[in-house]
Amino acid sequence: MKISVLVPIYKVENYIKECAESLFTQTYQDIEFIFVDDCSPDKSIDVLRQCVSRYPAVSSKTKLIRHTKNRGLAAVRQTGIDASTGDFVAFVDSDDYLYGCDAIEKMARKQMETDADIVECGHCFTAQNQLRMIYPDNRSLKCRILSILLRKTKDFGVWGKLFRKSLFTDHHILFSEGIGFGEDYSVIPCLLLVGRRALLNEVVYYYRRERPGSYCASISLESLFSFIRAMRVVEFFFSKENADDAYVKAINLAMLSIYVDCYDCDLSKHQVSLMEQKLDYHPRFLTTRLLYFLLHNTYPSRIVRRIYRSTRRLYLYLHR
Repeated sequence: MKISVLVPIYKVENYIKECAESLFTQTYQDIEFIFVDDCSPDKSIDVLRQCVSRYPAVSSKTKLIRHTKNRGLAAVRQTGIDASTGDFVAFVDSDDYLYGCDAIEKMARKQMETDADIVECGHCFTAQNQLRMIYPDNRSLKCRILSILLRKTKDFGVWGKLFRKSLFTDHHILFSEGIGFGEDYSVIPCLLLVGRRALLNEVVYYYRRERPGSYCASISLESLFSFIRAMRVVEFFFSKENADDAYVKAINLAMLSIYVDCYDCDLSKHQVSLMEQKLDYHPRFLTTRLLYFLLHNTYPSRIVRRIYRSTRRLYLYLHR
């Protein structure tokens, strides 16, 4: 079983060495490493090449692809998938690293034991000078999907997981270029809807929380436009797959979270108006009609935001 490890490169000259070394020292042998340079303006590629030269055994397993112009993280991930030759793909962001030299081997072993399409694993990060361990969500698959759709969890990155490549190709699940914020949201629920998952209750990934200059460090009106597009991608896919109505309504409810984001980002009423034009929201059931009326007409009311968040929690509880 061949595994392709896909790594985006952009402004990571201070991190890429640690990331690459965590890959090149993996014990799993049937593996390839695909690095996609999104026209990084720093010395990331020079550092990476130096690192490859110190590990001659992996040079034949390593591909370096360069975009001719900066295209964003979604395009980078898709380029990696298109170039991969493995049966499975794993995403590692270049400011993170694999936790342990047997990380890939552990994921592969779990996949072979279960024949799963997706292996969700534990990850860790440092907060307040303490290492925190986060293990995969072991609730029902429906609850997991709803939590992601409703944006009730932050754990929906593509990193720290193993995916059967054919899930992407057979179901036409793509990272859409232009979605620079929310690109993982646009694919993870879709993959979980059509794939079988297994949980690996071991930590295999170190996640470096948002750093200055990263793809995900800042939120703006443009970012919200991107997330709206991601939501539309998910909405279309779930509709095409004739998904459970609970999912469709959850997506409709989640779209209203953009109003909350606008307030949290301290956007002006003019910017909110621009967001509304882009969102072009149409409530699908009574609850969203009421919430839309309140959010649209009372922005930026804290009470209404609390009502919205409470409604999401209740929806998840009732449909879990």
